[in-house]
Amino acid sequence: MRISVHAIMIGAILSIPATSAMPAGHSRSQAAPAEDRASAQRQLAETLVTAINGTAQDRERWVTTHFSPAALKERPAAEWQETLETLARAYPRLDLAGVDSYSDWINIRVGTPGGRGPGQIRLYADPAQPSLVKWLTHYPQPMPETAGKAQAGKSTLAALLGARIDRAVRNDEFSGVALVMKGDTVVLQRATGLANRDFRVPVTMQTRFNLGSMDKMFTSVLIAQLIEAGKLTLDTRLGEVLPDYPNKDAAAKITIRHLLSHSAGLGWLWDRAEYSKDPAKPYARVSALLPTFAAEPLLYEPGSRGQYSNEGFIVLGAIIEKLTGKSWYEAAKANVFDRAGMSHTDYPTIDAVSADRAVGYRFGEKDPLGLLDRQPNSAFPMGYRGNSCGGGYSTAADVARFLRALSQGKLVSPAAFAAMQVREAVSFPNYGHGLMVEPLGGDTLIGHDGGGPNSGINSAGRMLRKSGYTIVVLGNYDAPYAQQLARDMAEIVERQPA
Repeated sequence: MRISVHAIMIGAILSIPATSAMPAGHSRSQAAPAEDRASAQRQLAETLVTAINGTAQDRERWVTTHFSPAALKERPAAEWQETLETLARAYPRLDLAGVDSYSDWINIRVGTPGGRGPGQIRLYADPAQPSLVKWLTHYPQPMPETAGKAQAGKSTLAALLGARIDRAVRNDEFSGVALVMKGDTVVLQRATGLANRDFRVPVTMQTRFNLGSMDKMFTSVLIAQLIEAGKLTLDTRLGEVLPDYPNKDAAAKITIRHLLSHSAGLGWLWDRAEYSKDPAKPYARVSALLPTFAAEPLLYEPGSRGQYSNEGFIVLGAIIEKLTGKSWYEAAKANVFDRAGMSHTDYPTIDAVSADRAVGYRFGEKDPLGLLDRQPNSAFPMGYRGNSCGGGYSTAADVARFLRALSQGKLVSPAAFAAMQVREAVSFPNYGHGLMVEPLGGDTLIGHDGGGPNSGINSAGRMLRKSGYTIVVLGNYDAPYAQQLARDMAEIVERQPA
């Protein structure tokens, strides 16, 4: 499933716009006082909103005036202008609601008359020319968190976590479940929102949510089990396991290591023409999806760079089927779910009906800032069923059981679990072998997120390696709402005294 990937530009503070007059007594090489910087940022935001509300010529002028040469080299001015045209077409008018300043970017809060807002437009500074814009993003996203950052005693942890959830609920940024555990002890569990708006069905802790890409962890565990059984190594080449793989040249180069670390040169799956012809076509084995992409040329040389790939995990699913003699679904149930005690995790087909599954609610493609009402995600191309790259349904308790079983050596040995956390020199950022591995303060977050923008799917399941906390947040809104909530909750937990 989709994962939201955002450009992060580490640079200087976006301060004085290129066309603004400098305050008296200052030069470009001097740092502007905080009040002058805030005024300049406000002025920049006002000019942007005015341009979006204005004419195409206004938007063209704003791009050529405020984007840096590096930004215009990375993307032509016409493409940046089209970004602004998207906003202009979507809303009859935007109103500036506020500006938030951060170390290398500013967050522009905007609304529209009668809209749910605020939406956010983020401008990142060019490190080489801090007065100019290097990158602009706009997508529905939660407001940046500023509260709950201080250390707190253990007695207030549940209250701090609950307050963060309350804030998300007040802002309509979260509908779903949250579960925090310290070892086997529940610290907090919370269900909020509606699983089905048409029938006013509330979310409960027993509600099952679409996991998105979290299922990649299950696939990586099955591969680790095969490695421990001596049937594979990280350097086994694809052609050795799947000799009939359509692209022979690719099969001779791609290794298990490449597939697990998103560096095999394979793609997204959803944008393949062959897959798009009939994404709901029935299948019983994951290997049935190979013909939709496997004969296509690679996007890049295996091992040369990292790029998030659902197709790589479809290939891993086919490898599991070949070596176990079972469908991926049978292998996952027998060797992951049953062993971890996950009795509420499965892969319903697109036409299956179940009372305990949450309906996803998403912002439409014509609502790029999330200012209008969410709609059911029935029009989102879900595919026939979830599989080895994502899309299964589960509860927060089952996801926690999986993470605990993985950390306790019930699914793979401690050595194999450690190997899954190793990041390759060339890989997707903060990614090991089928696991997200992210430094956080003095600890490390391990697990996986899932979902994407405009999908009505978002989930996060993470462990703090040193402290033994498990954090699971499953939602039925777009990414990155649930995963940002999980990240903020992890920060609160990490700041607890040892």
